[in-house]
Amino acid sequence: MAMMIPVPQRNVIVWIILSIVTFGLAGIIYMIINFSDLEKFARQVQQRSNVVINVPTGILVLIPIVNIWMLMQKYDILNLLLNASGLQIHDRVMSGLMILIMMFIPFIGWLVLLIQFFKWQGLMNQASIMLMSGN
Repeated sequence: MAMMIPVPQRNVIVWIILSIVTFGLAGIIYMIINFSDLEKFARQVQQRSNVVINVPTGILVLIPIVNIWMLMQKYDILNLLLNASGLQIHDRVMSGLMILIMMFIPFIGWLVLLIQFFKWQGLMNQASIMLMSGN
């Protein structure tokens, strides 16, 4: 069995502050990094359960309109990976379609998106640690 590549533990608050300071540039970089992390997590799940889930390349985030689709994919892929991993994590993030709908609801929808943003990173961190420890 090949060695698992750990998914780095990321601090969402730091990335949000960096995104504000850099007028959104760090946010774009963070999305690209998220897809790299998803790819690493997908390899971990594949080694554990032989389930192959393709993760699109994060650089597609730079293409207007496609980035909305990529945001939806980010949440759907994590849910698929969590289901395929067999881990006893019962929490899930919203579906990509619900994320899309929330983008167009001012204030309340954006607050929900922010909460899901934190939840996505937390679930990714938790699941990766559990897979690396063999649970």
